[in-house]
Amino acid sequence: MKLCLGTAQFQNSYGFKKVFIKDKDQVLNYCLSNGINSFDTSTEYGNALEYLSKYKIEKIDIYLKIKIDTSQNLQTIVDDIQKNLNYCIKNLGEKNIRGLLFHRPQDFIHLDEKSLKLIFSLIHNEYSIYRYGFSFYEVAHFHKLFEKCKFNFAQIPYNILNQEFFKTNLFDLSKLEMEIHVRSIFLQGLLLNEEINIKNKNLFTFIQRVKKDLLNKNVNVLDACVGFVKKNKSIDKIVFGVENRAQLVDISNSFDKFNLKFDLDYNFDQKYLLNPNNW
Repeated sequence: MKLCLGTAQFQNSYGFKKVFIKDKDQVLNYCLSNGINSFDTSTEYGNALEYLSKYKIEKIDIYLKIKIDTSQNLQTIVDDIQKNLNYCIKNLGEKNIRGLLFHRPQDFIHLDEKSLKLIFSLIHNEYSIYRYGFSFYEVAHFHKLFEKCKFNFAQIPYNILNQEFFKTNLFDLSKLEMEIHVRSIFLQGLLLNEEINIKNKNLFTFIQRVKKDLLNKNVNVLDACVGFVKKNKSIDKIVFGVENRAQLVDISNSFDKFNLKFDLDYNFDQKYLLNPNNW
């Protein structure tokens, strides 16, 4: 398991607090000096991809996400994928695209098995990208797509409040031959922010109870969030965002040095509220 820095905050205001990184050079320099050489980026993240492309270090791994309009015919979809990938490859130069994910997997569910295989064959054969799949929010979308086409790469939400992808009875994620990246380990900062202002009182109250319980267990929230994910050996990379270099240092130190010695099982039953799209 390794850390992978998310770049959504490089140019866009992102996350619960809607902030972006101002000290990007310092953040990247720290990453590359401390063994964090994987970056999650997207054509939807403003100028983040262009910023990475101009960075002098070439030996970094890029995990790329793109958004495709699947309401068109198959040839148009393929053309759109090629257009996006050609643009990204041209900008990234020698930087290695290790995996490709599609935003909005629900848009691909209407495609048949043959069409999905053709799309993934294109990515594999023409662009030599050997990991491909989707960035998921919903377990049901994963199940429906995996029934049609055995993609080998997935990014999923996973944190101390949301373990759905590993607790579903639809599939056993730990036994699938798949590269798994997890995101939202801090629930887009909600779990770390001391001055949260959540409209839903149930979620607000539950998070306060969780923080109080962790305080009683003598473990800070950041260590609990990172340590919880580290205990799951099925995960390949933790995708996380930061607001500044100081926050990056804290997360990196926690990942390197802290091990959670007990299990955490917080069950918040209103799962739809754990999806940032529903905030």
